[in-house]
Parts: sequence; structure tokens; C-alpha cells
Amino acid sequence: MANRANWTPWGFDSLIVLLTAAHFHHAGFTLPLMAGLNAKANPGCWTRFSCVAILLGVPLVAAGITCTHFGVLKFVEPLGVAILVMGALGVAVSQIRRGLKKQHTMWPRLGFVISGASLFIAMVLALSFGIRYLIPNYALTMPQMWAIHGTLNAFGFGLCGILAWRGDVIPASSP
Repeated sequence: MANRANWTPWGFDSLIVLLTAAHFHHAGFTLPLMAGLNAKANPGCWTRFSCVAILLGVPLVAAGITCTHFGVLKFVEPLGVAILVMGALGVAVSQIRRGLKKQHTMWPRLGFVISGASLFIAMVLALSFGIRYLIPNYALTMPQMWAIHGTLNAFGFGLCGILAWRGDVIPASSP
């Protein structure tokens, strides 16, 4: 809404306002949701760590982007990204492992593997973009990030993951 109203809070570019909304729908909702589902289905140290890292990483990334925008505490953004990526990688591995279990039917298994693999790749790209000020040669450009990282998160991770969890929780009825 702020993007369409051409409202640029604190002088952020309108594109950044739009991308922030998209990111925090996935990082602030879909990712913690799937982290929680994984932790509930497979309780343990790794899934618990993923939940905590994600819950800490999301606000740290937001604070870091704001700090970078104002030219202060530029270390906060890469730190937040690194913490969030570590938690997300835990979810990615959990999703892939869940997809490799024979106890699930084919479609949820495929959904879990696609979801986990998509998140894994998207997080490697996010990490490279998050540390672009430290190592600039490894980051994709902003248009490349929209296309690749955004698509992987929205369709690969989000859609396939939610459908996989739905298929896992509500198994197909047999004739």
C-alpha cells in the first residue's frame, strides 16, 4: 500500500518499500511457520536453533537495512542476514530430510524436497547479497535477486512447502 501510494518512509526508495513488504511476508510469516512445523514434527536441537535464529534474524535484518540506509552500524545488516540464513538453512535441511522419508506419499515428499532445495539456494543468494559490502564480487544485482531469489522463495519454498505440509497433515483419501 505504501509503495502504491508512493510513500517513502524515512527516505527509502519506493522499490525498497515494495521489496520489504514481500520479504517480510516470507521471512516474517512463511519461514517461521515452516520452522515451527518442522520443530513440532521433529523436535530437537537443530530445529529449535532454527526457530530461534529466524525469530532473531528477521528483526535484525530490518534493523540492519535501516542502519545501512542511514550510514550507521553497517555491521548489523550482514550480522542479521547471517543469523537469519543459518536458521533458514536449518529449515531447508529439515524440509529435504522430511521429503526423503519413505513414510510420506510421493507428492508431499516432492514438495518437501523442492521447498528445502529452493530455500537452500535462495539463502545462499541472500547471504551473498547481505554481505555485498564486505565481498562485493559475489552478490547478484538487484534485478537478478528479484527474479531468482524471489521466485525461489515464493514458489519453490513457500508454495511447495505449504502444499507439502498440507498433504502431509491431510493425507489423500484412498478409494
